[in-house]
Amino acid sequence: MESIKVSTVKYIVGKYFNINVDRKTRKIEYIKARMICYKILREECNFRLADIGRYFKRHHATIYNALKEFNGISLYDKKFKEDYESICLLWNDPEREDTGGISAMSKLKINEKLQKLNKEFIYLSDCVDVLKSEIKELNKEMEEKYLELEKK
Repeated sequence: MESIKVSTVKYIVGKYFNINVDRKTRKIEYIKARMICYKILREECNFRLADIGRYFKRHHATIYNALKEFNGISLYDKKFKEDYESICLLWNDPEREDTGGISAMSKLKINEKLQKLNKEFIYLSDCVDVLKSEIKELNKEMEEKYLELEKK
């Protein structure tokens, strides 16, 4: 099971770049997005390299090398550094409530489940209405049959 912090970091970075950071590809935009995830999990959350690697299905040495390259890339790629800083602001947003509260990812999952439950409720409510009308018809039929039997 994924840590709430890992899910939240993946969600924030994925939304920021409009990508799925778990996608297995070597495209540079995905690599940079994953590097930002690794950096946040290592620096902000104090995750071990092995734990980060497990959550991203990567070897801990891959995480180590990515973190080593992070500083070099951020020196020469200003856009990368700005993206990282913007994501850190989102991560450190006090409104996010991920410590002891509900993360953005959890809120999204809860909202999806609520929407699904609402659809199921509407469906079941319609079924109940149909059953009520069928019961009324059956009661009418029973009444009519009862009256016929009384006449005999």
